[in-house]
Amino acid sequence: MKPGTLKTVALTASISLLVSACENMTPGENAAVFGTSAGILGAGIARAAGASTGESLAIGAAAGVVVGMTAYIIAKHKATERQRRIAEERARIYYAHLAAEKKATLKQKKSALYRRGYREK
Repeated sequence: MKPGTLKTVALTASISLLVSACENMTPGENAAVFGTSAGILGAGIARAAGASTGESLAIGAAAGVVVGMTAYIIAKHKATERQRRIAEERARIYYAHLAAEKKATLKQKKSALYRRGYREK
């Protein structure tokens, strides 16, 4: 196998493992991982482009903060969708185990709320 091909395959496998492993991380952990990676990469690129050590550290820190905050916001939004899906699934399971009288009571409460103008989101 050629060294260039080997490096490409290794890089692709590493990136796919990193991205798939971040699914169950909290938004803060996602921000830390991606912010740190972007900061290191940005500082390395700046240093290779001829910036001094101090400048490259400043550039890397700024890039890390921007990427970290972006990752945090995106992960926070995704966590909300995932939490909503889990809550709906648990509600279906709970509702399936209820007695018939309880179901009737819940339907009456729901229809009363609906008549008063409360709508489900």
